[in-house]
Amino acid sequence: MKEPMKNIAKGDIVTWSYDEKADEVTLKEMCRMLKEDTGCKGCKFYLPLSFAHLAAKQMEKLAAKKGTKPVLTEFAVYNLERNNTFDCSKAKNELGFAPRPYAETLHDTAAWLKATGKIH
Repeated sequence: MKEPMKNIAKGDIVTWSYDEKADEVTLKEMCRMLKEDTGCKGCKFYLPLSFAHLAAKQMEKLAAKKGTKPVLTEFAVYNLERNNTFDCSKAKNELGFAPRPYAETLHDTAAWLKATGKIH
């Protein structure tokens, strides 16, 4: 199985399965899709962002003391809260980019992660 990098257009422009704004998916929806594709337990609850930032700071401090990697980081929370919607119309028009559906790409990513032993 190839790595799930099928959305690379001519040149160096990469987008992750967003067909302009028609295929937007929330974090909760993405988690549901991953649960179905991987068979994992899934998310039982979602933290408010303010609490997630606080928890990340504490986890980073604790991990630094222990010399381990934190489970959650401020940067991870930042990435989860920001708008990750990309407009790929320029890549479509100028480079002939044809994005795949989000669900298909996420499914392929989950299958690759399982096949490579990164998740069980």
